[in-house]
Amino acid sequence: MQQIEIRNFGPIGEGYGGMMPVYPITFFCGNQGAGKSTVAKLISTFSWMEKGLVRGDLSLNKKTESAAFFRQQCEFHRIQNYFKPETIIHFAGTRYNFHYESESFSIEAVSDTADYPMPKIMYVPAERNFLTVVEHPDLLKEIPQSLFVLFSEYDKARRSMLGRIRLPIDGFVFQYDKLNNVTWLTGDGFKVRTSEAASGFQSLIPLSLVTLYDSALVKSGNQVAPNLQVTNAIEKRIADILADNSIDEKMRRLLLAQQASLLTYGKFINIVEEPEQNLYPASQRSVLYDLFAAYNLTTGNQLIITTHSPYLIDYTTLAVKAMSINPKNQEQIDRLEQIVPHNSRINGADVCVYQIEDGKITPLERYDDMPSDNNMLNRELNDTNEVFAQLLEMEDM
Repeated sequence: MQQIEIRNFGPIGEGYGGMMPVYPITFFCGNQGAGKSTVAKLISTFSWMEKGLVRGDLSLNKKTESAAFFRQQCEFHRIQNYFKPETIIHFAGTRYNFHYESESFSIEAVSDTADYPMPKIMYVPAERNFLTVVEHPDLLKEIPQSLFVLFSEYDKARRSMLGRIRLPIDGFVFQYDKLNNVTWLTGDGFKVRTSEAASGFQSLIPLSLVTLYDSALVKSGNQVAPNLQVTNAIEKRIADILADNSIDEKMRRLLLAQQASLLTYGKFINIVEEPEQNLYPASQRSVLYDLFAAYNLTTGNQLIITTHSPYLIDYTTLAVKAMSINPKNQEQIDRLEQIVPHNSRINGADVCVYQIEDGKITPLERYDDMPSDNNMLNRELNDTNEVFAQLLEMEDM
């Protein structure tokens, strides 16, 4: 399991107070500007860097082990200006550990043989609705890099997933007219351009298509075509392994198998900002359960979510509880399927909800591996009820 420590970086102050586990399904909730996306973006950055080192895009040298290089990597998510003189960041990965402290950066190789499924990493920013509002966002200048990468993946998804694509919201379908490069949203008796659709659909469509496309790509086990630099690096490592007579045959087979695995995605790291964006609560549930279904497609997948929605935490509790129920007959099976589809049920031990407030990161309590409803998002609802009760008392005075 990955771990990360963040102190005095952007809005994060004290942080978790040490190394924070990154669970297979991790939620970050908090107020605007509290640092939810900051943590998610750092996890994304380190995941990309570790992938690059393992695959051969990057190598350990004076350039990559410099504070300037690390800050440059942070430019992708536009967090390069979040550094402070007292910033401390540590990330423990599978093959590499990363350390930033006292304005110095270092990378530590921790294992050459640990199992490392090559990840397909996708970061879905909150600004994604921009991609369906503007017909050709790739032609615009100054588009954030993360948004441009999402558009590239969205474009691949819509071009390859021809026909009518079911959206998580019942009765709605996405269609792509490849000939005219036009996207459509269809429903019961209507058809509109996605640029004219409601804001919830504009936010949902890129998220849904990219999640479906990338999770299916990983599940397929098909080889991917890396760039020439990566191909050359893999070929050189294979040649070195074969030429090294000090390696016993068992270890040689293991190392060669690992090199072959670099050409195949083994897991999907899906990092999503605010999946609830502009959606009705019931629609939020459908979208969340689609994300859970994609997570469940391949063992080892990760799902990281930032949210303001108390509904997502509550729906996660339902998905965890549903996993623990053993229906006795077909009627119970059907009823449970209607509440939480079987492919969206999740193991509570794989889930953690972190709350971020005043620069601190704290894990939400769990009961029987289910997230507690005593969370900061639900407290806002309770505070409203308390204030209303106070108004009623004033009325009776």
